[in-house]
Amino acid sequence: MEKADVVSLVAAIVIVIIVAVVVKPMVNGEGPGQDIGGVTGPGNGSVIPTPTVTDPPIPTPTVTPGWDGKPQEIGFVDPSSYNLSLTKDHVQAPIRYPALPQSTNKMVTYAEIHGTESGTTEIVHIPYPYWELWYEADPYNTEFCFLNIQVMDANDPNRFVRILSHPHADFKQGNSTKDDSETDGMWSEKLFEGYRDYWFVINTYCIKSYDLKVMVPERYVEQQSD
Repeated sequence: MEKADVVSLVAAIVIVIIVAVVVKPMVNGEGPGQDIGGVTGPGNGSVIPTPTVTDPPIPTPTVTPGWDGKPQEIGFVDPSSYNLSLTKDHVQAPIRYPALPQSTNKMVTYAEIHGTESGTTEIVHIPYPYWELWYEADPYNTEFCFLNIQVMDANDPNRFVRILSHPHADFKQGNSTKDDSETDGMWSEKLFEGYRDYWFVINTYCIKSYDLKVMVPERYVEQQSD
């Protein structure tokens, strides 16, 4: 076979391959190489599975037990658990609120705090929309004593619900800052809010002991028991 014949044969084979691989698929509307066996992908009959999305389980709500009508004791905790450091320095001056008409509701004790020095209490939940804080202190003397109570919102550490301060002048005999007829001779503060968690910071100076009472209207307790 002459050289010219070999070249013609090779050229014919190349043309046949080009027609089979490139031209024929394009005529049939396919891309080059799509009819090659073993190649899968879009356009070759392969199916891409759709991922299944599973919804997270719905948590079961926790049922809060009702109050049994007995006062609960609020204990003290380490102030560092609230990132606090108690000192004997006087704290922020009290916030004065306008006088409110005296309530005719009979109040009952919901929780109590008893202490002899500065401290930070546990968290207590108030399940009612209104409550009062009754408190008193027994000083060593009436010249240097000081009492400060901070009511804190347990759900918002930056919120001071109340700041109550009493300098030595408030402890002098005959002081009129206490309402003997309504609160058994204790100071009191009305809080028109509730359904929240609270904790208390108590700062004292020259104080023998102090008592705090969380008071709620008796009618709330009666409605709950019905």
